[in-house]
Amino acid sequence: MSGFDFEWLNTRFAFDQQSLNGELMNKVVSDMNNLNSLIKIVDLGAGTGSGFFHLFPKFSLPQQWTFIEKDKNLLQPTEERLQEFCQRNNFKFNKIKNKKYEIISEDKFCAIEIVNQSIQNAVKNNLFLGNNLITAFALFDLFTKEELINFVQKISPLKIPLYFVLNFSAMEFFPSTENNEYYSKQYEGHMQREKQEGRSLGKEAVNWLPKLFKKQNWEVVSRKGKWQIDKNENKMMWNFKLNFMKNALEEMPLEKTKLKAWLEEKFNPNLEERIEVYHKDFYFKYF
Repeated sequence: MSGFDFEWLNTRFAFDQQSLNGELMNKVVSDMNNLNSLIKIVDLGAGTGSGFFHLFPKFSLPQQWTFIEKDKNLLQPTEERLQEFCQRNNFKFNKIKNKKYEIISEDKFCAIEIVNQSIQNAVKNNLFLGNNLITAFALFDLFTKEELINFVQKISPLKIPLYFVLNFSAMEFFPSTENNEYYSKQYEGHMQREKQEGRSLGKEAVNWLPKLFKKQNWEVVSRKGKWQIDKNENKMMWNFKLNFMKNALEEMPLEKTKLKAWLEEKFNPNLEERIEVYHKDFYFKYF
């Protein structure tokens, strides 16, 4: 096994699967299956391939996927995850050569290529040309406004349908209290912190995405989804989410004694609460 946290990946995968809007996904799948030819897909910020695992079983036609990911650390466990996926589903897994694979079953075929480069370079190198669909899972809250504007300007002329999902829009604790609301907002603020490239959009991405594509005369369909994390039923996910919040909030200039007390309250095993994390899914098509 690699050193990557498979436990977190597998835990998150189940919640993402629940959050993905089924109506919108079915529309995308129907449109692609109506092509009656090889479906060619580029997955942006593909990471370890979670987007592929969500979509691949839905398509009835042969597929060709290109994973675009600039982070080598994220790509290290991808082959292992693909093999694990195939073993679990009784698919044949072939390694054609370095970073190229095939997945085969009685009724499915898929060729996969992993490309270690940035999205910006993928655009420059024309890696999107000739594809039928571009996907991105939980990606655009990491973009700056300038990066997103530039991306839309470059991708729009290609007129390739876009399926961009699991875009963060908000989170809430239930029951709602003044402290719960305060620290949720602070955590959302941390997602929009300044980085070397500029300020990340965070939840503002769900407003900028449709605005920018509509300006380029694209049809925009959006649907909502959410994670519902019940502490007693989903203890592992609760602890993952709380630890992410803890690490983020401790980096911020907050009053430490009050923050510590709030975190201790959240980790109290007798506390009955839930967290809801809201997402927006988008399907963009050129008129």
